[in-house]
Order: sequence, then C-alpha cells, then structure tokens
Amino acid sequence: MKIDVATKFSTNFKLTGEAKKYFELLVLFQNSKTIDEKKIYIEILESLRPKIIKTLQSLSIEAFRIISDWYHAAILELVGLFDFQNDAGWIKNKLGNEISSQYISKAIILIDTEYILNKIENGSFSDF
Repeated sequence: MKIDVATKFSTNFKLTGEAKKYFELLVLFQNSKTIDEKKIYIEILESLRPKIIKTLQSLSIEAFRIISDWYHAAILELVGLFDFQNDAGWIKNKLGNEISSQYISKAIILIDTEYILNKIENGSFSDF
C-alpha cells in the first residue's frame, strides 16, 4: 500500500493523532527497501507503541477485510488512473486476471460502503 492510500484509509477510519501516525508508519515500514530503513521505522513504532495501544480504535469487520485482502488496495490504486473504469471486467484485466469479477464487484461495494471512495455523477469512482 502506498503512503497516500494509507493516509486516505486513516482519514476514512477516523484515525487521528498518534493512531494515524502509527498506522502510516506501519505502511512506511512495510514499504522499506533496506534493513536500515526498517530499523528506523521499528524504533519509531516502538517509541509510540505504549501510548498508542490505549487509543487505537477497533476496526469493523468490513474495514479489516479491506486492508487484509490485497485486491482492495490494488483497486484503490487503480482508481487513481486517469482512464479508470468502474467495470469489474476492466479491473480484472488490469489486475492480470488474478481475481474473479465476482470478488471485484463485491470489493467495490465493500469499499464504497466503507466510504473510501466517492461515487461521482457518471457512476464511476474517484478518490477524495
């Protein structure tokens, strides 16, 4: 997940302050390319951990599904493309036919339900 998508997630799940910072640092840690980068993020995360555990909000099952299934993040990334089409077949093709159209349709409904995407007038989606 890219950091800009993580920022949108944290905003939509109403994470604020230290909880938002912790989540975004987790994403940066995950995206780290070197051991040195990972060490830096681990140190920062550990310094926040005692404070943050008390304030973390519970995620709904739907919200957890969005962040746990890879294709939700992939669909969110596709939304940012200038030629994005709100069509399960188009999305399936862009994802290399790795996921069924049925799962894609369900993912779009779930993502929309969780307010990560905003429908625009023509029925397609856009980021915030």
